[in-house]
Parts: sequence; C-alpha cells; structure tokens
Amino acid sequence: METVFYPIKKSVARFDSRFFSMNGDCLYYKNGTSRDVVARFKYSAQKRKRKSWTKFLVDNFTVAEYFDHKASGMAPTHILETKGYNAYSEMASTAYESTHHITDVNSPMGVKNV
Repeated sequence: METVFYPIKKSVARFDSRFFSMNGDCLYYKNGTSRDVVARFKYSAQKRKRKSWTKFLVDNFTVAEYFDHKASGMAPTHILETKGYNAYSEMASTAYESTHHITDVNSPMGVKNV
C-alpha cells in the first residue's frame, strides 16, 4: 500500500520554535520564504519574559491564527491574552523583585529589607 501525504492546511500549521530568531529587540519567525516580525521586546522587563511569551505562543496558536490577529491591528500581547496569557503574573512580579533592590523607607539610610 502506498503512503499518501496530504498538504498541511495553512490554518493548522503550528509554530516551530526552531524558526524563531532575535535581531536587536525584535522577534522574527521564518515562515516559508518570508521572515515576519512576531513581536518587539523594547524594555528589559519584556526581554526577561520573552521565553515564556514565545512558549505560550507556540503552545496555543497556529501561524495563520496569530498573523491574522496581528494584521487586524491587535498588539502581540493582546493577541496572547485572548487565550489566557497573563503578562503581569505572579512569576513576573517575583522576577522583578529578585532583580531590584527593595528598600524599607522607614529604616535609616534606606537599608535593604531582606
């Protein structure tokens, strides 16, 4: 019996993490012969969330679905929020606190409150 291969419909093509690349503060996805901008991570706090953001994108969206939303004018984070992504999760706030000195304003000389 001969194996029959059916072409994958564009609407069900999943993101493949091998085709993501960063250049400066932009995340790109190589989609066939074109290289499309997926999102821009302008600030350092956003850059720290890039891996979790990209993982959520890969796990929850098809290529066509994401770029259709983006073509309609939605912001990248708002697109992910349509499926439950929380940009301001507890993990994000914990990462912020671990990288910044938290001081006690009532202590003399603003001693770090550990």
